[in-house]
Amino acid sequence: MGTLRRYALLPVAAIAVAVIAQPLVTALVPAAERFDIGGLRADSYIPIVVSAVLCFGVGYWSGKRVRSRQIVGSLTIFPVLWLGYMVWTIHLLGARTFFEYAAAVYFEVAGIVPLGALLAGWTIAGVAQSTSGSRRA
Repeated sequence: MGTLRRYALLPVAAIAVAVIAQPLVTALVPAAERFDIGGLRADSYIPIVVSAVLCFGVGYWSGKRVRSRQIVGSLTIFPVLWLGYMVWTIHLLGARTFFEYAAAVYFEVAGIVPLGALLAGWTIAGVAQSTSGSRRA
């Protein structure tokens, strides 16, 4: 399998694990379904948090290993598609009531977070490399 394809699959795996984490946590901690935060159940935020952590880790790890525009392009393919899917979902909701508005905001954040975390990890890895390189010189 090509290097670009392998790097493209890392965010796919991170987002898939984040989506699967919600039912797992709900099964292990059923009380998470009883609390509401901003019109949504507390367990709804688990995929956002997990995707942020995992995508940041993927971006940071990849940025430390290889600094290439092709790799960062490969890494961002699926998060951009995920964001498009979330925007499409918001369009289908229409956001006419408060609950739908809360759901629309949730989908918007759930679409933006993986891409933002991935790029933040990539950027921080580059900054860390440049500062450690300047100390050695």
